Amino acid sequence: MLLRRMDWAELIWRAVVSAAAGAAGRWIARRLGVARSTVRGWLSRFATVVERVRAHFTGWALLKGPGLSAVEPAGTPMGDAVAAVVVAAQAAGAESVWRFVSAATGGRLLCNTSAPWPTPWMW
Repeated sequence: MLLRRMDWAELIWRAVVSAAAGAAGRWIARRLGVARSTVRGWLSRFATVVERVRAHFTGWALLKGPGLSAVEPAGTPMGDAVAAVVVAAQAAGAESVWRFVSAATGGRLLCNTSAPWPTPWMW
């Protein structure tokens, strides 16, 4: 779970990945079986932290993947953030991207807070 969210991190992550791939909110909501307003809330909040997500997970990727020199851009802010998360999870050897996302942000991926997310040296 993510803090202050009633839905599983996996479900939220699937919505974010779908949106980054260009899917519309209505289609995502229907496919995931959640209210359109719920998906809109997730995506809206993610859009406000998208640059922070990209930077945070690019740092994780570069730290955990010693041979990695950059994370390839995907062409959109949301796509770039998703790409950084996926590369970081792979570099960390995570079994599950969405679990890695939750752990690497202390469950605060979509929180409205200025508290810092955990960094690799905090673990």
